[in-house]
Amino acid sequence: MVVEVSYVGYKELDMETVTFKSNIDSSDSVAKIRQLLDDDDNIQYWHVDILKEDHLLTVTGSNLNYKEIKDRIKNAGFTVEKLDG
Repeated sequence: MVVEVSYVGYKELDMETVTFKSNIDSSDSVAKIRQLLDDDDNIQYWHVDILKEDHLLTVTGSNLNYKEIKDRIKNAGFTVEKLDG
């Protein structure tokens, strides 16, 4: 018996993670950006560490558009600055 196994393209293989310094500093602030980031089909996961001094926003996904993410956050009244890396 021959069993053929194939793997259909796994989306996570093409993913990247980008981190932004932000002024998103509370759970209320996170709630204000939640829908903006959740609605982006290219974003698979995001997280804001409101306890860190730089309030790091981490975004993971494929074909991320940094300017678009920054503009969405800005339109919600917050600032983000992409960290090198």
